[in-house]
Amino acid sequence: MAVGLMVALFATIVAAPSAYAATATAECTLFLSVSRSCTTGTISASANNPGEASWFVNVRAFEAKPPNPVCDASDIKWQLIDANNGQIVGFGYGDTTTRINGLYGRYYGRLFNTCSRMSIFINTNPRL
Repeated sequence: MAVGLMVALFATIVAAPSAYAATATAECTLFLSVSRSCTTGTISASANNPGEASWFVNVRAFEAKPPNPVCDASDIKWQLIDANNGQIVGFGYGDTTTRINGLYGRYYGRLFNTCSRMSIFINTNPRL
């Protein structure tokens, strides 16, 4: 009886749908520096739901606080880059919150040719 119960319990656990993957995040902020670019860490794309075909990465580009007195958020230039092949899969300008869909690999965000106090934050939270 105990063996049959354990087998039934194991079959139930194996048959259960997989849980959401943990939300991955990475960010970088340009502070007072001679560099006008920064790169986030690398994260893997994620699906809205387990088994979903179209995976995504969210991008948030913004001006950090306190604001830069010389530049504003409209000066932000960002890219989302495929870490495996270096291809740009998304880009934009200014204060942005967007989701890049159709991704399957690992990605990093980059600010370039922009002012200090600007930030980029990438994540895989299904709730943008």
